[in-house]
Amino acid sequence: MRPEKIWQDFQRIRRVWPEAELSDSFRHIRINKFPLPRQFNYNSTPLLIKMDLDSDYTQPEAYVDRQLRIWDSYGWKKSRHLDETLTPYEFLQKD
Repeated sequence: MRPEKIWQDFQRIRRVWPEAELSDSFRHIRINKFPLPRQFNYNSTPLLIKMDLDSDYTQPEAYVDRQLRIWDSYGWKKSRHLDETLTPYEFLQKD
């Protein structure tokens, strides 16, 4: 994805989340307090969006707090829809 396109999309994100951060490499967008619905064990989570600068056709990847759980009829479970592989280093990275 082209950096100009990422910059335009980032400006739209900042209208909703003014504290959002874009890495110097244009590969990561971080939102520190992304709000969550009531069925999650937190009110919000840090969210990292990782873009592929080499392809306009690759979907961005999203990463959340490893402790994020969703409630179902059997109790707290890991969400099948959110990747929890994010490491603390990646959250802090400002490349």
